[in-house]
Amino acid sequence: MAHTTVNAFAKLNLILNIKGKRPDGYHEIETVFQAIDLCDVVEMEHSEKDSFEFLPSGKYMPDVPEKDNLALKALKRAREVFGREDEHFHIAIEKNIPVAGGLGGGSADGAGVLSALARIWELSGVDMEKMYDIAAELGSDVPFCFASQNGHPCAIGRGRGEKMEFIEPVKGRLSIYISDFHMKSKTAAVYKALIPEDYLIQYDIDAFVKAKTLKEKIKYMGNHLQPAMERLSGRKEDMLLCGAGPTYFRFDKTGEYQTIV
Repeated sequence: MAHTTVNAFAKLNLILNIKGKRPDGYHEIETVFQAIDLCDVVEMEHSEKDSFEFLPSGKYMPDVPEKDNLALKALKRAREVFGREDEHFHIAIEKNIPVAGGLGGGSADGAGVLSALARIWELSGVDMEKMYDIAAELGSDVPFCFASQNGHPCAIGRGRGEKMEFIEPVKGRLSIYISDFHMKSKTAAVYKALIPEDYLIQYDIDAFVKAKTLKEKIKYMGNHLQPAMERLSGRKEDMLLCGAGPTYFRFDKTGEYQTIV
């Protein structure tokens, strides 16, 4: 019986530029993704029927409706694409990434299922490209999460984030600050709260890439979603917002987490 375990790394947006609204309703972005060593653990094995659980060893036990569960969506779509509908799996996830915090935990779990299937099915080449396509269908952060699980821990993401250019990862330690601010449909609300003034001045990704040290790179980091989140939450933080938030981070020599290199 095939069994595999995948570390599903959290992601940061070291830079998040909003370029404008797209015809499909999404926003065009340009971002720098970076994986960190905070991770969920995705375990998969063949079984007689599909089943799913969050393991009690994790820090979180989220109540995710089946229709919103990216891990199950990833399994279903991958089986369709590869014509393996007759295979069933048990998925168990140790949830350590804060839920709905902007760190890409759900996306990492969906990508973790795709990575696990790629190992169980021994995929390579064109078939791995098909997995990237499936990841892009599932969500904007899923392709990078899949890439970070398969040897690419840092990338410039364009479009909705799915068009990636892999770059050298940042080296550093950081602290993560979990906010107690919560709201329904948070990501959609943050994007809706954007105003053009929030993204009038673009962060310089080229200068960020050319910078040699972490201290130099930090000067170019920023997130166009941060002002919108601050208006919604009524709080202003002297830290960088993770994705659409409300989690924040700062680089710190004594930080609990490391960027993946």
